[in-house]
Amino acid sequence: MGLDIHTATITISIMSLIAAIYFIYSGIRSIQSAKGSIFYRIRHEREVAGWRLIALAVVLLVLSFISRFFGEPIIYTVYEPSPVPTSSPTMTLTPTISLTPTISLTPTITHTPKLQDFIQRSWFQVIHMQRCS
Repeated sequence: MGLDIHTATITISIMSLIAAIYFIYSGIRSIQSAKGSIFYRIRHEREVAGWRLIALAVVLLVLSFISRFFGEPIIYTVYEPSPVPTSSPTMTLTPTISLTPTISLTPTITHTPKLQDFIQRSWFQVIHMQRCS
């Protein structure tokens, strides 16, 4: 799996951004629901809860920004990056001349048997077999 520090910082920033959007939505809904209440204490508690959710969302937005742009260097100050093997030049095989045969056979014309020759021989063998038996 390709889990590394860079992926972790991006994941933290995206998750905190999603949570901040949810907290802003919840805070606004809480403040709006407070306006419909006729009792002061309930209205006040809902307004305070809404503003606290919005403040938490602002903190998460700041955390998202910091983790996205400054998280990786901060983590590398605490955890030293592990050494990565570098590519080193290696010896490669050089192409060589392949050996070819010096004496080659010359092509000759060979007789290709015809179907009629085959049939005649077959009949000859059948007749010869009958005479011999």
